[in-house]
Amino acid sequence: MNVEELETRFQGVGKWEESSIPTAVAQRIEQTLAALPERGKQRSMAGRTRALAVAVVALVVVGGGIAGYSAYAPKILGETPIKQAAPSSELSSDVRTEVEGKMSLLAINELRDSIRKMSVKETEVSGAAVSDQGIHVRLGYVINDGYALSVRYSITADRPIQDFNLNAAIRVDGQTVGYVGNAEEDDGKRAIFRNEFSIVSATQYEGILSTTYYPFEGARMQYTDFELDISRIGNVNGEWIFDAEVRRQEPSLIIRNSNETKTSKQGVFELSKISLSKVSTGLEYAFKRFDSEKNRIFAVELTDDTGYRYGGVALRTSENSEMNYASFPSLNPEAKSLLIRPLYWDMKSTSIKGRANVESLPTPDDPLIVPIGQDKELVVTAIERRPDRTVVRSLPTPGDSIGISLYDIERGKVPLIDILFGKESGMVFEPVPSDAKLQIVAEFHGKLVYLPELEVQLNLP
Repeated sequence: MNVEELETRFQGVGKWEESSIPTAVAQRIEQTLAALPERGKQRSMAGRTRALAVAVVALVVVGGGIAGYSAYAPKILGETPIKQAAPSSELSSDVRTEVEGKMSLLAINELRDSIRKMSVKETEVSGAAVSDQGIHVRLGYVINDGYALSVRYSITADRPIQDFNLNAAIRVDGQTVGYVGNAEEDDGKRAIFRNEFSIVSATQYEGILSTTYYPFEGARMQYTDFELDISRIGNVNGEWIFDAEVRRQEPSLIIRNSNETKTSKQGVFELSKISLSKVSTGLEYAFKRFDSEKNRIFAVELTDDTGYRYGGVALRTSENSEMNYASFPSLNPEAKSLLIRPLYWDMKSTSIKGRANVESLPTPDDPLIVPIGQDKELVVTAIERRPDRTVVRSLPTPGDSIGISLYDIERGKVPLIDILFGKESGMVFEPVPSDAKLQIVAEFHGKLVYLPELEVQLNLP
């Protein structure tokens, strides 16, 4: 099992609950200055304005460690971000501390607000359409931070679309970095893009394509050529091709840690920095493994103080203390702190399976119990049969790695298309016919052991 396959197994995406947009985020730089307390007649307002204008990069205390940040407020459509400047040596320490705190809070509030506004409900698509077969596709924002991609789209049709979904390839600088739907069989080296959409009517669909990681170093360049090649919409084949130059957007906030090296008998985990952008949350880390168990796989999971889960990523062992990068979904706007949780998975060479037929749709009060063996079971609390997907929800299985498969008894295994994390956890499969007789198969893959001595908690500004 290679690293990409492990990351596919561990990696999930979060989806936060929709909430209303706050009235106004923190004031702009000049307005922020006015909130600073009076320090004396020798510090005129004009002087402090000049000082604040250059104090965009500084050092702040975050979660007990020293953190540096880069404050950006870029627009969605690739506009030039606010320029950085070096901290002014003329600032006294007390004024600098207040300025840095205000700027850090301003940056993350801007980021939270931007993430909220990226939802389908809060964005509009007004670009020129590419049309084929009576179906018209428009693109809104295309955001690339070098590790994650997010694309807003809108589709209208002259007549209703049956079994709506997309088959498409996504390319960066001519190289395919991932697929949407079943455009082509994945070889484990390309990202599978998530397609989250809402059905406005039988002839209108609004959605977002996204992935939190794609393994192509060329996309880290300042400018990249982005291509979206849609080959099928619903049950209609055609060609809907978009090609545009996209500027890589820098993280809105970078938090650097100077003293976050943790040690246990399994290894050493060092967190160097966390990068927060509109489309991803990135960890830069080094991991040196002491444990020599062959069937033991190490990973890191990201959660926050609201209980929102960002999923997990396989840890890469560092050679000569070099840094590795793990990419997760973008920040839950309601989060006030993040918890980085290293763990290991004792992978079993032979798995234990259990199965149960779905006689009626389960509910939290009347769940479907799937016995697995060795006193283990899976508790299924809901099966949602939607026109575009089938969602299976179950209770968490702390300490156990349990895989879930869905079968149409007459037609065979139903393909898995997504994994939901965050507050809305579940497994997402392709849609099934309304008369399909379903069966749930649960498979125990081994124990999951968290390593609290390696955990890092980070309080956000």
